[in-house]
Amino acid sequence: MAALLAPTLIAGESRWSGYLLTTAAVLVGCLVGPAVAVLQGNLNGRLFTAFVAVVAPLVIALGGLTALLVFIRLPIPVVTTVVTVLALAWLTWPIWLSPWLAGNESLVSVLSPSHPLLVIDAAISREGGTPWVEQRIMYGRLTVLGQHVFPRPPTGVGEAALFHGVVGLVAFLPVVCIQLWNFRRARRARPDWDEFEAV
Repeated sequence: MAALLAPTLIAGESRWSGYLLTTAAVLVGCLVGPAVAVLQGNLNGRLFTAFVAVVAPLVIALGGLTALLVFIRLPIPVVTTVVTVLALAWLTWPIWLSPWLAGNESLVSVLSPSHPLLVIDAAISREGGTPWVEQRIMYGRLTVLGQHVFPRPPTGVGEAALFHGVVGLVAFLPVVCIQLWNFRRARRARPDWDEFEAV
């Protein structure tokens, strides 16, 4: 949901406050389903916390990249396409990279600790669930993970949260700073209305 909705909704904004509010709205939308699952007793608090710790920085990263590309005046259709394709490519690399993963444990060990789905999957596995790569469709058909490559499951959400959080902050920071600086400069350039009336 985040990969598909965030770029499209955020690209329609033009101010830093709009970028941040729309990013927050997308995040709330992504958390509705898991929150309902917690209330119904289908998801425990530990898994919900892990989910939030992974998805919140991911949404911030998508929002930051979208805001940055809009800010440098790329056409909105180009922005939404680029960010959506990058997000989907990142989320699905265990599948489309499979032909090159066999025997390349070093690449997998670098990519997997920051991968949102693998991190959440590891949290589910620690709670007694079946790992994603051992599901019937995944095993033997879509990915070689768990068959020819045996990555160590991520031990926590820290690396994924840090990676996506840094991407989001680095992308958002110049947009927010430059827009605030332009706003203050524009205010200084306007004549003081009280002084104008007094004259």
